[in-house]
Amino acid sequence: MRFSLAIFISILLYSCSSDKPENLVSQEEMVSILKEINLIEARRHKRFEDYSNEVNQTTLKNYTALFKAYNLTDSTFLESYNYYEEHPKQLEEIYAKVMMELEEELRLLREVNKSDPDSIGQDSVGKAIMKGQ
Repeated sequence: MRFSLAIFISILLYSCSSDKPENLVSQEEMVSILKEINLIEARRHKRFEDYSNEVNQTTLKNYTALFKAYNLTDSTFLESYNYYEEHPKQLEEIYAKVMMELEEELRLLREVNKSDPDSIGQDSVGKAIMKGQ
């Protein structure tokens, strides 16, 4: 009896957790959002050696602006992300598109830099891009 009850509860919990959230972020929007999150984190890690309170506040402002641009709350984003985590094939497709878009953006930055070397600037992100050429 205990075993049957445990199985029933497990099935019930699993079925509840895999339901689509009411405000599920589309895969296309998730690609754009995750791309921007990667850029925010790259700037944070490349430009700042320390993780001071000021850096954390700047990063938080960037996330807040990003979610506002997509009319999302952080909880809506997290619910959607958790849903995609439970559907690894979809999440894999999303991240493959994120990587393709980031690689294309890097390619375009390199092209711009070839024609105008001062356009990227001398911050650590620009230097990292230049090293990758």
